[in-house]
Amino acid sequence: MKTDAEIQREVDEHLKSDRRTRETDISVAVKDGVVTLNGTVPLYAQKVAAQEAAKRTAGIKWVSDSIEIKPTSINVVSDTEIADSVRRALASHDLPTDVEAIVDDGWVRLTGQVTSSFQRDAAFNAVDPLFGVKGVVNDITLKPKVTTVRDSIENI
Repeated sequence: MKTDAEIQREVDEHLKSDRRTRETDISVAVKDGVVTLNGTVPLYAQKVAAQEAAKRTAGIKWVSDSIEIKPTSINVVSDTEIADSVRRALASHDLPTDVEAIVDDGWVRLTGQVTSSFQRDAAFNAVDPLFGVKGVVNDITLKPKVTTVRDSIENI
């Protein structure tokens, strides 16, 4: 079993080796195998990347994320600009047209229905790294495709 100091060193190494978190102000504390991430980042995608880096470390029990998103003046984007980026990103992933997004203070809430978990995840992954996005709430629901016996026979 790893010590807290070993876990902390490994998480720090993961953060420094990941190009998405290399230039960030994130500190790591570990107590009883629980990793706490503190600091600020300008982009939501960097916050997610830090969480992923911590989770790649063997021996952790839990990750507590206290990272704040503080955009710099260079990367401040209006909700309208974010909404337009979200619209283009969703369209480029060939998702059903009833997938919609609401943007409020940089937070994106995805709604609508899709027929597979793959589509639901694709929508999140398309929006998550966009410039200016502070967070994503994925409220897209699954509506399984209903196949009748007749459809199954006709598709043979």
